[in-house]
Amino acid sequence: MTNQAVTKYVADWFARADEDLDVAQLILEKERPYNPACFHEQQAAEKYLKGFLAYHSKHARKIHDLDALLQSCIKIDQSFEIFRDNTQYLTRFYIESRYPDDYVEFTREDAERGLEAAIRIKDFVLEKIESQKQNGFSMFGIISIVAILIILVAGGYWGYRYQFSELSTPKTPPPKTDQKMPSSTDIDTSNWKTYRNEKYGFEVRYPGEWSVKTSQLGVRTTVEFTDVSKNNSGMFYSDIFSISYGPNQGGETLEQRLADEMQTSRWEKVGVITIGDFPAYKLLLPETDAPPRYIFATSGSGMSYIFDISLRTSDEKVSNQILSTFKFIE
Repeated sequence: MTNQAVTKYVADWFARADEDLDVAQLILEKERPYNPACFHEQQAAEKYLKGFLAYHSKHARKIHDLDALLQSCIKIDQSFEIFRDNTQYLTRFYIESRYPDDYVEFTREDAERGLEAAIRIKDFVLEKIESQKQNGFSMFGIISIVAILIILVAGGYWGYRYQFSELSTPKTPPPKTDQKMPSSTDIDTSNWKTYRNEKYGFEVRYPGEWSVKTSQLGVRTTVEFTDVSKNNSGMFYSDIFSISYGPNQGGETLEQRLADEMQTSRWEKVGVITIGDFPAYKLLLPETDAPPRYIFATSGSGMSYIFDISLRTSDEKVSNQILSTFKFIE
């Protein structure tokens, strides 16, 4: 397992992919023809997969078949298998969105689904690389410690081995119990700012040095709180805390939405916590390092709203502290 630093070449793949995502989002916001958006979504996914291969010193062939690229990624990490449906869906955008002989008029729904698939591939690739860097370092440290203990005392070695095996044993998913998101008293929040949304009636606090970006995808809005300082310290991506929300126009229940989500992906419910006085389902992707998601529904003024919160931060205490400040306002 590699633990190398992200080179400029790898970072350039990701930077070009982000440009494609920005173009796709801009087209959707401007209500322009959707075929160009679909093409850029395919390109973003392609470049993130090629960036992952480049990180592992694998040659990225000059192809645009996402299924073939995904298969190369699976040879490195089998958990990429969960994106089979996403790559099959996005691959057709490369030809059918542009050339007259094979032209297909894609809809806004096609483009929105494609953007969601491309963003999921992006988040997964970035999480995988960061996790592999950290795990690579951890394994090196463990091996060194074990070697020292063998030299010093056999008893100490066996004691350490026992503890390590205990820590490595897969744990049973947490029980489904209602509990408040824990906050930390160790974090200085004196310089934190407050994001307030009057339309949907909620607010949340976040570190003062983080940036805030809002984007629109159909009727849903996403707010991203980003620790941009990580980019200046050699990190290849920033810590991000995102809140996606919008009206539940289909009238489906939260349980129906979760059932649809788990039918088309491998997300699993692992517990229930309270966010802003509402029960929220905690979701995880089993056997991966993907960040958790929290989904809950609210209602007011005759309208139901769905919230989807994602945490991708290197400091769990900061994530929990931000989430603990989420509340609804009058």
